[in-house]
Amino acid sequence: MFLHFNSILADSPLNLNPIEILWHIVNLVILVAGLWLILFKPVKKFIARRSESVAKIVDSNTQLSEEIEKQKAERDNLIAENKKEIKRASEEAAAAAKVRANDIIERANIQANEILQKSRQDSKLEQARVLNDLNQQIAEISVSVAEKILERDISSKDNEKLIEEALENWKK
Repeated sequence: MFLHFNSILADSPLNLNPIEILWHIVNLVILVAGLWLILFKPVKKFIARRSESVAKIVDSNTQLSEEIEKQKAERDNLIAENKKEIKRASEEAAAAAKVRANDIIERANIQANEILQKSRQDSKLEQARVLNDLNQQIAEISVSVAEKILERDISSKDNEKLIEEALENWKK
């Protein structure tokens, strides 16, 4: 029967031999199994290792991204705190400067009032001294005029002359 089947197939236009087909199928199975053992398992292991390393890199990148985001948030918080601290320090410095300026102005006003009071007191003392000197000079002039009047009889010309002399002495 095998021969008969062979003869039928031999007469076919494709010239196919079932034994050759069977051998080809067996060769194909052996080739596929060999390639499977030789290539597929190592390639599969390589791909698995590569996938693991890529997964580790992705995890590392994710962790680094999260860390960077945390650091950015911390940096932003520090910047905000520093700005608040700077503003507070600036306000304190301005308040201190204002207090100091008010103290300086108050001391200057006190000194100005003291100087003004001293000037007024000195002015009163000077005025009293000038009045005292003036009274003394008037008294001296009056005594001098009286002495001259008593020394002789005075005519109206003499009186005018004495007054002029007294005024000239008083101007000196």
